[in-house]
Amino acid sequence: MSNEFNGFLFIGSASLSLSKPSRRVEDNYLDTIIEKLKFSLNLAKSKNLMPVFLGGLTLKTFELKVLTSLINILVDHNVLIIPDESDYIKGSESINPNSTIGVLQSSRIANIAEKAGLYKSICLTSKGKSKNVSIYVIHDWVSGEVISEHYKCFDENEVNIILTQYGSELIKSTSNGVIEPYDIKNCKLVMCGKTNSTSEYTGNETKWISPGLLSRIHIEQSEVRPVVIEWTPFDEPVFHEIPCAIHVMDMEGLASESVKNKYENSQFAKLLKDETIKSRQKQNDDDAIGQELNIIFSEKNASLDVREIILSIFDVVQKPLLSELDE
Repeated sequence: MSNEFNGFLFIGSASLSLSKPSRRVEDNYLDTIIEKLKFSLNLAKSKNLMPVFLGGLTLKTFELKVLTSLINILVDHNVLIIPDESDYIKGSESINPNSTIGVLQSSRIANIAEKAGLYKSICLTSKGKSKNVSIYVIHDWVSGEVISEHYKCFDENEVNIILTQYGSELIKSTSNGVIEPYDIKNCKLVMCGKTNSTSEYTGNETKWISPGLLSRIHIEQSEVRPVVIEWTPFDEPVFHEIPCAIHVMDMEGLASESVKNKYENSQFAKLLKDETIKSRQKQNDDDAIGQELNIIFSEKNASLDVREIILSIFDVVQKPLLSELDE
């Protein structure tokens, strides 16, 4: 990894996938999100910033087209990726070599923060000034005891920052049940990735920030405006809004509270609810089968071609027959 950067550009969950989330309206969801990533990477390059993906880069462990799309845009950008738990071999601290993240790592397209703890110390330079910044990575699924050990390592003579996916292991609950950030000794910044919206909290010593989502995949995220965050140890963070469509969710069929209350106890509404639950159960079953296939691929070290063929057959099997649609 080159040390010739002015700072970082932090990017939230991109949730790349061939299959668009159920209420997204565009025809090609993958292309839409790839364009957002291109904008972010070009912004980073123009400002000499290291692009950092804070988890949630992909929705599925492996999809060939997602991988090739990422390779095409990430090459030569020297990015850092914080992986998700699903990117690892089950029960292991090693990245799954057959996952999208694993292939990006082995092909040296991207730098992957595989291990928790101190990832790297680099010298950032801007306007004739230089500062050493130590990057600490805390994976959300590690224990609090491990995190406490990380704190003891912070060098008071350097600028220390923590990168994490959700930050749930770092955020503590107060007596009244409110979750709030707090100051960490000798830590200048905590950057959390996979949160629904952009947020910022400034304590006496530690600033907590989240860029929020790059991709809106749930209906409650429809009003979120995607941003990326420029950060250097010399200046205040800068929030850059990503050009995007305002209306990306299909709102049809979403009843107002008054209408919902009026028909909440109707027999027809109950029948519709039952059918919706069955449909979701079917989708969950399909997702579970897909996850099992990926586990088998990893265990058998299946080639990318074999994986793509089997997953394509699975996609065909998932679709209803014409006779079923007529019933």
